[in-house]
Amino acid sequence: MADAVRAEIRLAGDGWRAVLRSLAESIRQASHRHEWLADLLGERPRLGPNMLAGGEAVPAAMGDIDLDTVVPAVSRSMST
Repeated sequence: MADAVRAEIRLAGDGWRAVLRSLAESIRQASHRHEWLADLLGERPRLGPNMLAGGEAVPAAMGDIDLDTVVPAVSRSMST
């Protein structure tokens, strides 16, 4: 179920700040639609195809940012 909800979470925008903002807003909206999702945030990620695709999209959007910045951001995005 968590992976199906992850498919609803969309990344949009130009530049890494806009993409991360859209990620946060989309996760918040999904949490309002699926109240049980909030209980899963911060837990060990459930790695389905939509989770993996989302995890790849974040560093791609962040492009030239150094790994010390990217890795924690990806870890947080994968926990949704």
